[in-house]
Amino acid sequence: MGTLVPILQILVWMHVLWWGVQGMTTESPEVIGARLVDGSRKSEGRVEVYYQGQWGTVCDNLWTIREASVLCKQLGYTGADEVVIAGHFGQGGGDVLLDMVQCTGDEVNLFECTHSAIRTTACEHSEDVGVVCTSTGSVRLGDVTSFGKGRLEYLDENQGWGTVCNQTWSQSDNTVACIRLGFDPLSVHDVFPASGGDDLPIVLGGLRCFQQHRLDECERDDDWTPDRCMHAQDVGVQCKPPVGIRWVSVDSNFAGIPSVYYGRSWGSFCLDNWDINAARIFCINSGFQDAVYIASTTGGPVIPPSTILNTISCTGEEEYFTDCSQIEWAYQGECSQEARPFVVCQDGQKALNIVNPIPGYPEYGRVEVTVNRRWKGTICNSTWDQAAANVVCRELGFNRGARRFLTIGGGGTLQIFDGVHCTGDEDSFSDCRSELVPESRSDCDHTQDAGVECFANDDSLIDFVSGAGSYEGVVYYQAEGRRALICDQTWTDKEATAACRMQGYEGGTATNVTDLGPEDYTDIFQWDIVCDGDEERLEDCTLTKGDTSTSCAPENVAQVRCAPNKDLDLRMTGSEFSEQGRVETYKNGEWVRFLVIPTPFVYNPIYDRLCKAMGYEEVLNYYNGVAQMPFQEGSQDTGYLCQLQPLDSSFQCSVLTDTTGRRSNYETGILCKPFDIVAYHPIRLVDINTNEINNQSGRVEIYHDGQWGNICADAGYSELVCSDLGYTDTTDATSLDTQTVGEGTMTWFSTQILYTTCNTVFGCQHSAWGDPLIDCNPMAVRCVNQGPVVDPVVDPVTDPIVDTGGRASSLDGLALSLIIVLVVVTVDVGFVDV
Repeated sequence: MGTLVPILQILVWMHVLWWGVQGMTTESPEVIGARLVDGSRKSEGRVEVYYQGQWGTVCDNLWTIREASVLCKQLGYTGADEVVIAGHFGQGGGDVLLDMVQCTGDEVNLFECTHSAIRTTACEHSEDVGVVCTSTGSVRLGDVTSFGKGRLEYLDENQGWGTVCNQTWSQSDNTVACIRLGFDPLSVHDVFPASGGDDLPIVLGGLRCFQQHRLDECERDDDWTPDRCMHAQDVGVQCKPPVGIRWVSVDSNFAGIPSVYYGRSWGSFCLDNWDINAARIFCINSGFQDAVYIASTTGGPVIPPSTILNTISCTGEEEYFTDCSQIEWAYQGECSQEARPFVVCQDGQKALNIVNPIPGYPEYGRVEVTVNRRWKGTICNSTWDQAAANVVCRELGFNRGARRFLTIGGGGTLQIFDGVHCTGDEDSFSDCRSELVPESRSDCDHTQDAGVECFANDDSLIDFVSGAGSYEGVVYYQAEGRRALICDQTWTDKEATAACRMQGYEGGTATNVTDLGPEDYTDIFQWDIVCDGDEERLEDCTLTKGDTSTSCAPENVAQVRCAPNKDLDLRMTGSEFSEQGRVETYKNGEWVRFLVIPTPFVYNPIYDRLCKAMGYEEVLNYYNGVAQMPFQEGSQDTGYLCQLQPLDSSFQCSVLTDTTGRRSNYETGILCKPFDIVAYHPIRLVDINTNEINNQSGRVEIYHDGQWGNICADAGYSELVCSDLGYTDTTDATSLDTQTVGEGTMTWFSTQILYTTCNTVFGCQHSAWGDPLIDCNPMAVRCVNQGPVVDPVVDPVTDPIVDTGGRASSLDGLALSLIIVLVVVTVDVGFVDV
C-alpha cells in the first residue's frame, strides 16, 4: 500500500500535464493561462483560463474563429478550425472569468484581447465556449468559389496539407467532411471533382465513413496508397449553408421563422436588428431567389431557440453573414424574446405585368409584380429609375428596353414593392432587389406607383392589314400612344422597304394591294416620311408631321408588298375576289398547300389564326377539302399539314411530299373579315319595282371589289340592315318578299345563321364572295313605313355619301364605332415545326 500512493500521485500529475498544460510546453499554468478540457482529444475542448490561482471558463458571447485562433496559437497550435458554443464540451466549474472577448487576431494571449471586467458577467456555464484547434486530421477548403464550396484538403500526420482522393468516396464521407468544417450534420451536402491542387500531395483516400465526426476516425482501405490516385480525382465539397426555416404554416415552404447553425447549435436572429438585407442573405443561402417580405411573429415553437445572431449590419450583397461588416455571434444582448423575425422568401421568378390604361398600347402603363404566385404589388417610385425600367421592359419582351420611366399611380389596394434596385444588367426583374410591404408600412402611397413606356419591338409597331398574304397590306402603325394608318403623298419604295424591314423582310415596294374606301378615315397619321433606303425602321427616317385631318385620298394611304418571302409566310389564292381564298404557306423556298386535319364538333382556332396572321380581324367561314371549297385547286404536290392539339390548343405541323388522294380533303380555304378601319362594304336599298335607289325600302345590295351586288338571306336581318344604313330607330324594320333575280345580276353571297355578335352586315357569317346559294332569294327590307324620299345612293366611285336621316352613311357609323374601339392586329399563327 505504501508504494501505491506515490504511483497514484504520479499518474494524477501526468494527467494534469497531458490535459491541462497542452500545447507541448513545460511552462506552468500561471504563465500559459489557458487549457482545453473535456474534449475527445487534446486539440479540442472547453476553454478554461487561469487567473489569480483559479481556473475558470469563458463565455461564448461574440466568439468567432478569430478569438479561437488566438487561443489555439496561445496553446501552441497553428490556428483554429471551429468555435463551439453553448457548453457543448460540458459545463465547467468555478467562475466564468471572461466575457465579451474580442480579438484582432494578432494577440499572443487571450487576456490581451478586449473583454469585460474579469468575473463581471451575467453568463452561466451553459454558455461556456469551446474550440477545436488545427491538428492532424483537420480539414480545410482550398480555392473556395462560394461559401462552403471548395477543394477538400487534409492535414496529415506530418503536419502537411494535401488533397483527398475520391476513391470509395461516398455521401457519408461528404457529410463527415462538412461536419468537420463546422456545418450542420443533418443537411445533405454535395461533392464535385475539384481542380487546382496539383502542387499538393495526395494524402488521404480509400475512406469508408459511417456516422463518424472526423475523417481520421473513418475506416480506411488497408491497401490504399496515394499512388493509386491522380489529381483528377481530388474531392471537392459543397457544404449546405447552415441556415433553416421553422415553418409557421404548413402550406408554404418559403415562409417562416429564420434560424442559423453556429458553433454546433441552432439559434434565432435578433428581431431588433433584423432587416431586409439580412433576410436577403438568409433566403439566398436557403436556396431561394431573394427575400420578399419581413415581419415579426409570436408563432412558431413553444420554446424558441436562443438568439445566436445579433447586431447585424449587412448590405445584402454579402455571400454569407460572416462577410457582413458588423455582426455579433452567440450574443443575445438586449434582444426581445417575446417575438421573433418572420421572413417570406422568393420562390421562383417574379411575374411582371404592365397594366395599360390605353387600349392597343401594351408597352405603356403601371408596372405590377406578382411574387410566389399569390402576392401582388406595385412599385414605389422612390428608387424607380431608368435601369430598373430597362430590366422590366426587356423581361416583358421589349428588346430595346425602356423609352422612359414615370410615375403613373392608380394601384388601388395592392401592396407596394419598396426599395427597388437594379443595375440594369440583370436578365430578370427577379434578380433586382426589392421588398414587398403593406401600404401602411411604406413611405409611398399608390399615387406614387411607378410606370414605364417601353420601346415597342419593330414587329409589334407595325402591321400589314387586308392584303392577300402576311407579307403585304395597308400599313397600320403604332406611335404617339395609338395605332393608325399613314397618309403620305410621297410614299415610295424606300419608305416601304423600311416598313418591311420592321417585320423582318429584306425590302419591299410601295404597291397598292387592296382597294380602299372614301377619303375620310377614323384614325390616320398625316405624315411626310422620307427614307434613303438604308433604314431598319420608319422612325429612323426623316418625319414631317402634318395637320390632324382624317381626310386622305385612298391612293395616298401607305401600302406595301414585302420581299423576298420568309418561311411560313401565308397567302390566300385561287379566288378572283379579295378577302378569301385557298391557303398556301411559303416553305423551303416555295409556296405549298396548307392542310388542316378537321376536328368535327370541336372548335379549331387555326382558321382564326390564319386570318389574323394575314392582317384580318377574324374568320367568317372556312372550307376543308378541294370538293367543298369554291376556290381554284392548287397544283403543288407538297403540302404543310397541321393538326390541333386539343389539350393546349397548339398545332403540330409537318411537311408532306404528297398531297394527293384523301389528303386533298385537308386542303384549307378561308373567308376573312377585314378590320373596320380599312373595310369598305357599304350597303344600299334598291326599290323592288322601279330599281331606284332609296334608303327606305328595297332589295339590299352590298359593295365589294368595285361592284354592287345582292345578298341572299332568310328573314331576320332587317334591323341589322337598317342600323347599318344609319337608322337609330329600327322599330319599323321588316323583311320584304322578293323573287329570284335574273341572270347577269351579281349576287355576292348568302348569309348563314345570324349571330348576335354581328354589328355590320358584311361581318356576319356568310358564304364566300361570289358564291351564293343557287336560286336564292335576294334580301329585301323596309326601314320606315313612310317618310320623305332621300337622295339616292349612286356608285361610290363618284359619290358614296348617303343621307339617311339617321347617320350620314354606313361608313360614318362604322367610323363612329372605331373612335371608341381600337383593335390590335398582330397575332402569331403559332405553328410548330416537327
